[in-house]
This record gives sequence, structure tokens and C-alpha cells, in this order.
Amino acid sequence: MQNHIPENGTIKSVNELNGQELHDFKMAVGKTQYDLNFAREKAEMLLELFSPLCQKIEIAGSIRRQKTTVSDIELVCVPYIAKTGIPTLFGNNGVQITTPLFQFLESSAQFFPFIKNGDKYKQFLFQGIKVDLFITTKEDYYRQLAIRTGSADYSHKVIATAWVKLGWVGTAQGLRKRADCICTGKNQWEVKSKNPTIPQWESEQDFFQSLGLSYLHPSQRIVE
Repeated sequence: MQNHIPENGTIKSVNELNGQELHDFKMAVGKTQYDLNFAREKAEMLLELFSPLCQKIEIAGSIRRQKTTVSDIELVCVPYIAKTGIPTLFGNNGVQITTPLFQFLESSAQFFPFIKNGDKYKQFLFQGIKVDLFITTKEDYYRQLAIRTGSADYSHKVIATAWVKLGWVGTAQGLRKRADCICTGKNQWEVKSKNPTIPQWESEQDFFQSLGLSYLHPSQRIVE
């Protein structure tokens, strides 16, 4: 487990930090640079652990772009959903929906101390390296893989610009047609249509093609 030593010299786990200690720790995490091969090895260890719990999962970010040094591990996944129990005469009250991947992470918190723990984004440490885990749906997987691969400039200035030109906007459910949504704030959209148009992609290449973009190897996704 990654440890932090406050000014008083007492060693704490990240889960025990609070206040200024936690702020200082978060500021420091991700600044260390790791050799690509070292980071990829750690990422592949996570893939081996998480793959049985996911429909899809891949390495994204700077590791996928094959940067010489990287500061973190980024993964994009579609976790399996499990249903336990049986329906009752009064409906599905007896059925519980769980996410085995989330249960595994939370039950193994000593190995994956959380920094952030949401339903769509989790950030934790693995053997001292910060891990960003992006959780998405099967329908939105290839878009998320593309934008989480980056680079950040490429995702924003090339990919997102392309879908906006085609009349798509990003929502909590994925890309939807602007006409099917209402704007709730700056770059914030909510689906209003009961039957919105839902894009379908069979691969990342298919996603690029749907936007009218040439597919580039991740290492070439830069903006000059």
C-alpha cells in the first residue's frame, strides 16, 4: 500500500489521510514519471485481474500512445453486472443488482487504496502508481476508449470537434443527437427524447469512420 508520512512522522495509509494531508497527497500523485515498459507491466497485471470481471477492458492513455515515460495507468472497461435473488409476487424487489468488479476492488482496498470512488470513474493506487479506471457501457465503449487514449488535445480538438459538427453531443448516456437533448449548462446535455438516436460502433476504427476521421495509431494522435 502506498504510504504517506505527515510532518509528525506517523506513517498513514492513503485511506487514513484527511484535510491538508490528503490535499498534499493528491497533488503529489501522478507527478512521478515511470518507464513505459514498467508501467505497461503493471497495467497488464491489472488487466489479468480485472478481465474476468469485465465484458471489455483495455489500456488507454499514455501507455497506449506508447509514450517513453508515463505518470499513471488508464483503463477503460465495461464491467459485468450480476443479479442475485429471485423476483417476488410483488415484482423484482427480491433481486439485487451488483457489479462484481466494484465488489472486488472494495473488498481488496488494502491493495487498491481509493483516491476517488464513483460509479463511472475510480482512481486508486496500485503498487504506488495512480490508476484511472473509466467505467462505461457497451454502447459507448469505443468512444470512451478513443477519448481516454488521448492525447487530451487530440480528443478535444479533433474527435469532439468532429462529433459536434455532425450534430452529436455528449450526455451521461453517451453521444446523442443535439435535437434529442436539452442544454443544462456549459457543455452539459440531458436527453429529453423518449426514443433518442443511439450510435452503434463495432470497433474503434468504426467510431473514427462514423465521424469522418482517418483512423490513426494511438502513438500518432497528437495535435501539432
